[in-house]
Amino acid sequence: MEPRILFLADINSPHTQKWANSLSSNGFVIGIFSFNSSITTWFASNKNIKCLHQAFKKNNGKLFSKLMYILLFPKLIFYVLKFKPNVIHSHYASSYRLLGALTFFKPFIVSAWGSDVMKFPKKVYFKN
Repeated sequence: MEPRILFLADINSPHTQKWANSLSSNGFVIGIFSFNSSITTWFASNKNIKCLHQAFKKNNGKLFSKLMYILLFPKLIFYVLKFKPNVIHSHYASSYRLLGALTFFKPFIVSAWGSDVMKFPKKVYFKN
């Protein structure tokens, strides 16, 4: 049986696409759980890449959509049990990491990309 990796990642991200295509061409089966809807079907012709969940429309970044992270948690648990990954890999430390950590699945990997490193640490949500 091929090793299975569950990506918690934006399906439209070039990083996600490069990782998924590279790993799938090396014998891995990739499942993608995304908060956003795909703007293309880049994964459709690859039998080793499965889009497990994507939103019906693009996430607009508002507070309500941030609450959707928690509301999607039961769906994520369903797909973890159904897909049976060997590894969960969260792409983007600020959002997908939260859901991945809440699963308590091991091994769990987090990759931080551009805005995680450059913008997110500078955001202030609470002021004294």
